[in-house]
Amino acid sequence: MPTRKKRHGGHDEEHESHERWLITYADMLTLLMVLFIVLFAMSQVDKKKFAELAQGLASGFGAKSVRSTRRARSWTAGAATRRYCR
Repeated sequence: MPTRKKRHGGHDEEHESHERWLITYADMLTLLMVLFIVLFAMSQVDKKKFAELAQGLASGFGAKSVRSTRRARSWTAGAATRRYCR
C-alpha cells in the first residue's frame, strides 16, 4: 500500500495555542492575590500566638533565648532609621 505524505510538513504536534499569555496572566494574578492575602494575614498579629511561634521556632533551631517583640521591633526600626537617614 502506498503511504501518504502528511500535510503541513509532517508534524504530529497539536495546534499551537496563541493564547498562552492567558495562562501566564492567570498565574500572575493568582500569585498577586496570594501575596495580598499573606500581607493581610500578617497585619493582624496575635501577640500571644506570635510569642508561642517564636519560642517554638527558637527551640527547634536550637536558640537559647528569644528577644521580646517590642525589643525586636525597636531594634528593626532603629536599623531602618540608621540606614535611610544618612
